[in-house]
Amino acid sequence: ATGYFKHWQKRSDASTQTATDSSVIVRGIERVGFKAGIETTNIFLTGLIFFVVFVALVMALVAVFKLGCEVLAKNGKMKGDKFQEFRNGWKVVARGILFRLTLIGFPQMCVLCLWEFTRVDSAAEVVLAVIMFLSVVAALGWAALKVLRLAKRSVIMHKNPAYILYSDPTCLNKWGFLYVQYRATAYYFIVPFLGYILIKGLFIGLSQPAPVVQTIALVIIEAAMLIAVSVLRPWMDKKTNIYN
Repeated sequence: ATGYFKHWQKRSDASTQTATDSSVIVRGIERVGFKAGIETTNIFLTGLIFFVVFVALVMALVAVFKLGCEVLAKNGKMKGDKFQEFRNGWKVVARGILFRLTLIGFPQMCVLCLWEFTRVDSAAEVVLAVIMFLSVVAALGWAALKVLRLAKRSVIMHKNPAYILYSDPTCLNKWGFLYVQYRATAYYFIVPFLGYILIKGLFIGLSQPAPVVQTIALVIIEAAMLIAVSVLRPWMDKKTNIYN
């Protein structure tokens, strides 16, 4: 019995030593999840839930603010003309805020959804990734197309793209998030900007196993974008162009 116990103890010590010596190297998105204490198979879903909850919370706050304004105005505790523009066109403002939030989450959703295609944690998560990726790309693509059409209509009617884009409150509240930072004649820059984010997301999300390819691609993309903005200088003033 004593001999058996010693033999078992040696095997146990050897197993412990093997487990202690073994290590797993994580890079890229997996390393981010590891440092944040997130299970690797939950990284995509965690990012998706965070984005959805953030959007829902902001939209709920907009609705509560609208309701609060109406209640205060009805009870005479707030002047009737205060926040009048928001109260009358709050649906347009809410759509504009929703599009702004979509633009903010666009890089995150591009990277995580494309990365999930390579991971395939589960069939349901892949379906969610497909739906979210296509929805975000379609929404921003449609918004960019709408801005281009409005600018062309403004050029045809008023010989100036800024007339409709900057003087129409409905257009400005709903679509202005895409072009207000650019000068009027550079409204088209929204298309290369969205393409720039999408291409970066493709390389970051799909090239995790190939860090050298990813690094070279990102250097080329950033250099091309730097040259483009240096030549076109699409932002409003000199300081903003230099900063970007």
